[in-house]
Amino acid sequence: MTRLRHAGFVLVATLTTSLLLAGCIPEAEPVASAPPPSPSPSAEPAATRPNPVFALNCDEVLSLDEVQARVTAAVEIRRDETNVPGALFEIPSLQRGGLSCRWGGENRTDESYDDGVDVLVLPDAIADFEEREAGFAESWEVDGADRAAGTCYFASEPANGTAPGACMGAALIGSTLIDVRFSDSDGQYASEAAIGEIARELLETVVARVISAGPREQLWVAPPSGAQSGDFCGTLGQSFVTALALDDLSGGEIDSYIDDATSCAYSSGSGDGYSTAGITALYSAAWVAGVEQTESPGLADVWQEQRTSAGALWWLSPDGETISARAAIDGDLVTAYIASYELGWSPEQAATVLKSFMEEVAEAPPGT
Repeated sequence: MTRLRHAGFVLVATLTTSLLLAGCIPEAEPVASAPPPSPSPSAEPAATRPNPVFALNCDEVLSLDEVQARVTAAVEIRRDETNVPGALFEIPSLQRGGLSCRWGGENRTDESYDDGVDVLVLPDAIADFEEREAGFAESWEVDGADRAAGTCYFASEPANGTAPGACMGAALIGSTLIDVRFSDSDGQYASEAAIGEIARELLETVVARVISAGPREQLWVAPPSGAQSGDFCGTLGQSFVTALALDDLSGGEIDSYIDDATSCAYSSGSGDGYSTAGITALYSAAWVAGVEQTESPGLADVWQEQRTSAGALWWLSPDGETISARAAIDGDLVTAYIASYELGWSPEQAATVLKSFMEEVAEAPPGT
């Protein structure tokens, strides 16, 4: 499989979503596979972006005080239900009603031992739970959950009673996955048992609140995908190749390893076997191009809003090496990137090429 050098293509275990609770409330009749309630004829117009299936927001899943009481460093809510992740692989879960929350401090820059808590609430995810369960070290007892499991680890052997550590726990309620990740870089929890108990308590709290909240009405309707109706790499991909204007460019469709997506990657010159440019269509996700973009996981790098001469909105994210962009095109979110350092281009030159491409193809996203 061709490798992509672009921050939006980091491969992490991901989850597909849809809903519902099945047999998760004591002494209640199970409602497995029941769809979310349909809007009535007098309901509000369709929303321009999806909402979490469950009727709670991140500050209702866990309060900042609850997280801070367990984390050594000062933390804040770094991602809530209004954020759109920078990484493409996280967006399909939002489209199916998932909720992704993150609490952390200034050191929360990657997925290692930085202080903080992450929570995912993902409907219709039995297979995803089972994948986690198979890789976790032990089963956990979690009130309200049908099954639960977790695993903890440290960066080194505890010395003087401390070591940076992290725990991951997952619970299944009917067909809904609750996933919690807790990390402590200062090492105030000196054993796997100690840090594991904190993670299990957090997981149990989230499980109880998801059960109590129940589902909310869904008004978002996914737009049709243009990428699925034709030869994406042979049509839009060719427009991208033309914009690059490189004589020795080669490549085409690849395995995107992202749910509900199609990708094309191209190489030029040496390339060292890696793609130097590419585009991806994330099906029915044009709404993302209408929302302010931030990169995952640190949420520190804001994408730059751009508009074409015809007024279509798109976003540009230059980082000095790989210049990337995203826009609404035929109902899909289409991203493009150019590895300027591999082509010997300046970031400004790569950005100019992307602007030319966007002038031709970008459309106004929903909500704008």
